[in-house]
Order: sequence, then C-alpha cells, then structure tokens
Amino acid sequence: FLDGQAYVSGTPVTSTRMHTLSVRATDRSGNVRESTQLFEIRQRLDLSAVIVVDDFQCISGGQGTAGVIGTILLASHDFDVRDINLATVGLWLVDSNGAWMNTRPVTILGAFPTPGSFQYESAQADYENCYWTLEFAAEFAQNLSSCPVALELTGSGKHGQPGAFDFFASTPNVVDPNPIQTLDAGGLICIDPEPPPRLHLPRLLPVNGKRNGPFSQLIGCMPMMGAP
Repeated sequence: FLDGQAYVSGTPVTSTRMHTLSVRATDRSGNVRESTQLFEIRQRLDLSAVIVVDDFQCISGGQGTAGVIGTILLASHDFDVRDINLATVGLWLVDSNGAWMNTRPVTILGAFPTPGSFQYESAQADYENCYWTLEFAAEFAQNLSSCPVALELTGSGKHGQPGAFDFFASTPNVVDPNPIQTLDAGGLICIDPEPPPRLHLPRLLPVNGKRNGPFSQLIGCMPMMGAP
C-alpha cells in the first residue's frame, strides 16, 4: 500500500511530499510479516560546489579505531554558500576503488556521539569572502586500511524556500599549499562589505604537537594514490 492505497509494483511515484509505503507478506506456512517505511520525494536543484583541501590527516587510535582530521574550503559558482544548511553538510572518504570508506558522513555541526562508535565527532565552520572554512574531526570504530584518495562533500540549502537545492563537490585528497589563492584564481573569492558573525563550534586543538583525544599514532598525513 502507498499512502493507504493499493500500489502496483513498478508504478512511478512522483508527488513531492512525504509518503508511507506498507508491505504485508505471507509465506506458505501462513506466517505474516508487515513493514512500513516513510520516504520523501523532494524537488530540488542539483548544484555543484568547489572544495579545496587545506589540511588532512588519518590517525590510528589502536584497538580497532581510527580517525580523520581535516580542513576544507568550500565555495561555489552556482549558489551563495551562505544559503547552505550546515547541519546537512557531510564529508565522505573515498578509497582507491571509488567506494565510500565511512558508512555515514562526517558532519560539521556540534559535538555528539557517532552511532556505532564510542568516541566523538566535532568540528568548526567559519565563513568569509564567499567561502566556508570547514574543520572536520571524527573517530570511527573501525580501522582504515589507508588514507582516502579522494574526498566528497554533500549537503543542501534553502530548505522550504524557492530555489531549494542539493549540492555535491569532490576533490583528490591532496593538500593544497595555497588554498585561498586557488579559490581566488577560480573567481570564487569576494570581499563581503559586512561579513556575518563567524560560527565557532567545539574543535580539537593541538597540544604539544598532538591533537586532543585518544589518537596515538599518525598513519599517513598524505594518502597513497595506489591501491591500499
């Protein structure tokens, strides 16, 4: 059943709203199972963004844990980056086969437990001159066979407004020694007459050359471009 009405398998569902799909199955022994799922069809623009890696590190925490720390600059020719909903922004780590290494995105807002992990996730976001500086840090309850060879960023903006959009950006995981100059060369830097207040959130700070947290050993600040 779709939204309480009988549904014929294969029929396109196009209405842009929340939907309820209910399935009832009976096996030969008469056992009955039911499942209900909610899903939403959104009508948004698909836009592109540009990201530049300012810093990135992969860290081993030992005992089956690993983490990443990185700073990424985000800008776009397609939209005003101030329209982004920061809570939707997620960082994906890509391996040499083009597959995601993390099962859920690393987010940039707040500091909260990571589902499936027992550690933390934290970050900071600063805006100025038409670009965001996004600082990510997360620990996973899994080992990383190598540093990611590429990074992808997803998110959305203008929720509930005309022109609502999703965006996507990707880049090789190679630290740019001059990230702001790279954005400027691409025409992505502007001078804001009155920049909005910066958003400061919990972050990891260097202490005696090391980051806070349980990480114990760097396993590669620069990714290997070959197979893990």
